[in-house]
Amino acid sequence: MALQQQIKDVGNTSHSHRHPFHRFASSLGLHLGNFLVKHWADCIPFMLGLVVFIAVLIPFLSYFGLDVIAKPLFFALHYVCAQIPSHSFYILGHQLGLCARNLSIYSSMFLGSLIFALSKKTAAGHHLVDVAAADPSDGLGRHDPDVWLA
Repeated sequence: MALQQQIKDVGNTSHSHRHPFHRFASSLGLHLGNFLVKHWADCIPFMLGLVVFIAVLIPFLSYFGLDVIAKPLFFALHYVCAQIPSHSFYILGHQLGLCARNLSIYSSMFLGSLIFALSKKTAAGHHLVDVAAADPSDGLGRHDPDVWLA
């Protein structure tokens, strides 16, 4: 709450004496900050999913002869993975963009963040995580979230 108030206060300051580029950069930073504050839980699964999707897409692109696209993507993923051939999975005879270890790490982070993001958007005020943790033996299928605090 205090962060949002500070962002609003920064947006209310007068920038009439500044160069138009500085006003543009300040406005862009303000809007980008507001976007990230509101949608950070959606951005993280998107970025992780993009990394995993590109890693799995690379062997298919290479198989179909699109090395012009596959090679730059493969080398770009080298910033997040060592891509040792003996530690990697192969699809259609071509190496994935991530080694087995990093593929499992990024895939699990993607799935975990996706579950977190989706659990915040379920209907009737019940989170997906609460529904998954409900005890089916309580008779009516209801779940009391305060039980975990005891």
